[in-house]
Amino acid sequence: MTNQEIREEMMLQIEYLKTINILNRLGMHNRDEEQTKAEIKSRIEALYRQLLEEEP
Repeated sequence: MTNQEIREEMMLQIEYLKTINILNRLGMHNRDEEQTKAEIKSRIEALYRQLLEEEP
């Protein structure tokens, strides 16, 4: 993955978190929400670590 691809993936994951928060405000939350949030945050952290490894 290139740095640009990693950044794009991170932004997509952040958008997922924002969507979950919007759905919560509308009362349309999912019972698996906490697990989903944890998975998304874990993915963002992994991408960030990968990005740090790629940069000189």
